[in-house]
Amino acid sequence: LVHNIALPEGVVAGRFVARETGEPVMGLRVRLERLDRSAEAGLLSGLTSQLSRGMSTGLTGGGGRRDGARTTGRDGGFRFTGLDEGRYRLVLVADARSSDFAPPASLEVRVGENETVDVGDVVLDPGRVVTGRVVDEAGEGIDGAEVFATPDGVEGVKGRMPRRARSGADGGFEVRGLGPGNWRVRPSAPGFAAGRASVLEIDDEQEPDEMELTLARGLLVEVRVVDGNGLPRAGVTAFLQRVGEDAASGAPGGSQSFLARFFDGSSATDEDGLLALGRFEPGDFELRATQGFSSARRQVILAGAGTARLEITLK
Repeated sequence: LVHNIALPEGVVAGRFVARETGEPVMGLRVRLERLDRSAEAGLLSGLTSQLSRGMSTGLTGGGGRRDGARTTGRDGGFRFTGLDEGRYRLVLVADARSSDFAPPASLEVRVGENETVDVGDVVLDPGRVVTGRVVDEAGEGIDGAEVFATPDGVEGVKGRMPRRARSGADGGFEVRGLGPGNWRVRPSAPGFAAGRASVLEIDDEQEPDEMELTLARGLLVEVRVVDGNGLPRAGVTAFLQRVGEDAASGAPGGSQSFLARFFDGSSATDEDGLLALGRFEPGDFELRATQGFSSARRQVILAGAGTARLEITLK
C-alpha cells in the first residue's frame, strides 16, 4: 500500500536588529521551542516533523545545526520551516555572540496550519555586565569557579537565557548579557558546597554593584539506599534539595531543571546501594530517591563538618 503523507508547511521568520545602531545582528543562534503538542497528533505528527526539519533548507539566515538552531544571516534574518500547527517560543542560544545583548522579552508565536508567521524586527538592547569575585571562607579567590546568572523565578528560567562565566586565578568573574530585572547569581566550584543564590537587581539607570560570592567546603554527603528488607538497592537516582528553595534559582518549589541537576547532582547508586551526592552547606534538606515508578523522600538536617552519611528506604 502506498500512502501519501502531507508534511507540515508552517513557517516562522523574522530578524534581529540592535537598538543602539538599528543594524541587523548577524551570527545569533536561535531555537524554536514547541510549547504545546496535540494529543491526537501522535507518532505520525512527530515523524513528519522530523522529516520536514531534515528537509528544511532554512533559507534566509537558515544555517541549521544538529540542535535545531538557526544562525542569523547578514540581514539578521532567521527562518524555521516545516512546522506543525501550534504554539512556539523563540529562544536565543546563550553563547559569546548573544552575550552582547540583553535577553529579549518572551517571544511566543502561534502558527496555524501551513501558515507563515513573520514576527518582524526583534529589537535587542545592549547587555549589562556584572563583575565580582568568588572567594572561600578565608576571603581567598577561587580559580575556575562557575558562576550562573538566571532570571528570577522558575518561569524566567524556562523562558529566558541563563548566563554563565568562569572565575580567574584571583576569583574574579564577569557575567555579560544581562537585562533589567532581578537575577539570581550562584557560584559552584569543585571541592566546595554549591553556593546560595544571591539576588542582583539591575535597572536602566545604574551600573550593577560588584559582587562577592562566598563558597564553603561544607559537608561531603553520601547516601545509602535500601529496600524494605534493608538490602542495598542499586540503580537508584537520589539527590538533595534545600527545603523551601528551588535548586536552580532559589525560588520556592521543587522543580528539578538542568541547572538544579548541575548544582546538586544526581546519579545512580552502585551495587552496595551507595551514592556520593557532593558537598552541601549545613541546613534543612529533603532527600529524594527514585527508580522507575517507585519513589521515597525524607527530611534531613545537615550540621557540622566532615562527612554526612544518610540512608533512605525505597520499597
